[in-house]
Amino acid sequence: LMAVQLTPIEDWLCRETGLLRSQYVTLSLKQYVSSIATVVAQRNAAGAAVPDSAIREVSDLCVDIVSAPEALPLVKVLLAVDPLSTLSERFLETITAMSIAGKLQLCYEERLVLWTQYLPSFEQELLNLCERVLQLKTVSDSSAEIEQLVHTKDLVCTPTSHLSV
Repeated sequence: LMAVQLTPIEDWLCRETGLLRSQYVTLSLKQYVSSIATVVAQRNAAGAAVPDSAIREVSDLCVDIVSAPEALPLVKVLLAVDPLSTLSERFLETITAMSIAGKLQLCYEERLVLWTQYLPSFEQELLNLCERVLQLKTVSDSSAEIEQLVHTKDLVCTPTSHLSV
């Protein structure tokens, strides 16, 4: 985000208001995200669908800012769009990768929507879990550690105590 080039007017605003560049960029991003998230959420709530092309473009633009905490409200609003197939493939891939890496915290319901609407996300989550279980199995034979790992992934919504790992 700090690589953003400010216009001469924005530079002047920063000097006049005493804001650091990073503060200005963060405030601008928050306002941008808030405005778009509000419009999309209001239209969805009113049953007035946002055109698919607009959703696809917004989600594609969001790829570059998705790692910023300020972008989370927009990410969550976009994940609520039905169907998710209107979102850009790059956006869905990025959300999947960041969620698996723990860099994006989505609640279970949001991940469930992502998994059911975008199968590669669920496949990646399962593959990641299998790789981690195999790593744990080679390091230690602790079924409790493996069970804890499976539980934290929320892939299984039923008790796993009866499973043999």
